[in-house]
Amino acid sequence: MKSAYTDLRVARTKEAIRDALTELINEKGFDSITVKDITARANINRGTFYLHYRDKYDLFDLWSSIGDLYFIFIFSKR
Repeated sequence: MKSAYTDLRVARTKEAIRDALTELINEKGFDSITVKDITARANINRGTFYLHYRDKYDLFDLWSSIGDLYFIFIFSKR
């Protein structure tokens, strides 16, 4: 039971980080964003960020890859 709760917390944290990155890219552009900006917007500690990602480039690469796979999946169904 505890692991399901932990997984939900991790999912929420990653969602908050992803949403923060998206908002900040729209506001400032990727090059101007710092990990401090992302963590402040996501309301998490920097240590939590680094628990999941190496840096902002790692985060961006991961979510870009997921987006690419999503579009490949959607368009392959047509």
